[in-house]
Amino acid sequence: MKMLKVRIYIFIMITLLSETGWAHESQRGKAMATAGPYTYQTKTDIDDHSPVLGGFTLLAEGGVDKNGGVELGMTYLHKIYYRKSEGHIIAEKLKRMHMTVGYRHWFNSIFSMGLAYYSSYAMGDPSIIHNDFIGPPIYTSAHKVTETGFDISLQAEVYRTNRFTIVTDLRYSYSLSARSGEDADVMGIVIGYKREVDAN
Repeated sequence: MKMLKVRIYIFIMITLLSETGWAHESQRGKAMATAGPYTYQTKTDIDDHSPVLGGFTLLAEGGVDKNGGVELGMTYLHKIYYRKSEGHIIAEKLKRMHMTVGYRHWFNSIFSMGLAYYSSYAMGDPSIIHNDFIGPPIYTSAHKVTETGFDISLQAEVYRTNRFTIVTDLRYSYSLSARSGEDADVMGIVIGYKREVDAN
């Protein structure tokens, strides 16, 4: 948790130091693509040692007007699920492909917020990374082929040239598929390389 907080503080510092001359201009028909590493962890009160992990994110935004546009996303990650029952804890890890579709609204030329619905698809079988149950353990959502939920994103453009932009994107994924007594939400940050693409 501490490592992720440090990254969030860095995000805030970079954002505050960014120059207003670097500006995003959303407009109808304008397409932008973003790619970059995703640093994240499962938000949990069950285990104080939830590890910080790494994945990769691809985003595509199509402007609909000056205020924002439709955004599609794809993230590869190793997700950890924590579940507690009768004082016992199990944690399972699973590779997933996390797909989003939503809308990004630009408050000004630097800051934006995105809200998206996600569906996440299992890749392979889950592995148990912690289990203190006696006898057969209970299942976590790692055994679900498909998981759904909502993503919220706070994005800032921190560096811009005529060819590309560097963005920082704080993200929170709220799971609608979590089982009772389970922590399955994920929070993290993307450091992305962003540029305009020819949509014609």
